[in-house]
Amino acid sequence: VVAKIAHGSAATHRLDREFLAYSALRTWQGVAIPRIFGMYTSTDKTTKVLLMSDAGKTLRDFGDLEPAEKHLLFTRLVRLHQSGVLHNDIEPRNVTRSVTSGPLVIDFDEASLNHVCSGASCKELRRLAEALQL
Repeated sequence: VVAKIAHGSAATHRLDREFLAYSALRTWQGVAIPRIFGMYTSTDKTTKVLLMSDAGKTLRDFGDLEPAEKHLLFTRLVRLHQSGVLHNDIEPRNVTRSVTSGPLVIDFDEASLNHVCSGASCKELRRLAEALQL
C-alpha cells in the first residue's frame, strides 16, 4: 500500500483532482493505473491521504521499457483518453513498471476530466508516441 499525503490548501486541491481522475478511471484500476483504496481527510480538513496499491518502481526513461511494454503503455493511455481523462504530465516519472501488470500510469494531480480525444491528432498521444519511438 502507498499513502500519498497532502497538507495545505493547494496540495489537497491537487490530491482531490487526482482522486477524481482515479475515480473516473475506476474500470482501469489494477490494469492501467493503481488500485485506489480510498481518500481520507483529517478532522481539521488541512490534510488528506490517498491510499493506493503499490504500482512498482517509476521509470527513469521511456527507453527502460521493452518494445511490447511501450506498445502496452501507449494502448493504455489511449484507453484512459477514451475514458475522458487527459493526464497532462505523461513523463517517465509518472509511469511505473509493475511486475504483474506491466507499465501503469500514476500521478493524475494535473489531469483534466471530460477529455474528448481527437485520436491521431491528440497532442498528448502524439508526444507519448514520439517519446516511445513508436
